[in-house]
Order: sequence, then C-alpha cells, then structure tokens
Amino acid sequence: MNAVTSSPIFIDGYTDPTNNPQKISLGLFSNVNRNPPIENTRRLIGKGGAKFLTRVKLTYVRHQGTLFAECESDSAIFVQSRNCNFIHGFHPTTVVKIANKCSLKIFDEQCFRTLKAMQNV
Repeated sequence: MNAVTSSPIFIDGYTDPTNNPQKISLGLFSNVNRNPPIENTRRLIGKGGAKFLTRVKLTYVRHQGTLFAECESDSAIFVQSRNCNFIHGFHPTTVVKIANKCSLKIFDEQCFRTLKAMQNV
C-alpha cells in the first residue's frame, strides 16, 4: 500500500498558540457566531478551562486518494466531515465518534469530486 502516515497530532482546546507543528489548539479557531469581545476574551484567557489532549494519527493513501483518522487517545474523538458523512449516508452535519484504537475514512477524493459536481448543478 502506498500510504503516508503522520506522526500523532496532538489536539487540545487551549487558546494558547504554540510553535509545535504536531499540535493544534482548537481554541484558536474562530467561530462565526462569536462576537469580537468574546474572541478577544478567549485570547486573553490563554490556557483556560478546556483541559483535554487528543492524539490523532492521519494516514493518506495516495493511490486511492483517501485520508483516515485514527484515535490514539484514551478517550474517543469526534469529527465532522461532510465527505465522510456522504460516504456513510449520514446527514451532512453529523458528528461521528471515533473510539480509541479505531480509525475512520474522513476524506475520499472521488467523493469530493462528486460533492463538488453536485454543488455546481
């Protein structure tokens, strides 16, 4: 199999930026429903109340154009992928649970092309 697997990526809920390329702080991402004062407050909080750390391994299979996410944490992770939901026949906004030591195809290039073509109709 011609696959590329990442080192585990650590995901936390902090708002503190980091220089670690293997870490993503979800608290840094904006939310269109938050107003500027709330966004500024979240930035000032720094490493606030969201105290979780998740390990996710991503594997991209080149010849298939697919991406898999594997949960390497003790607790499950939750993902929302329109592409994944389409593959499994779920509502587009469904959030899917990936249990510890389980993986899920979260992206498929052919599915992406199909979804894109449906948008252009």
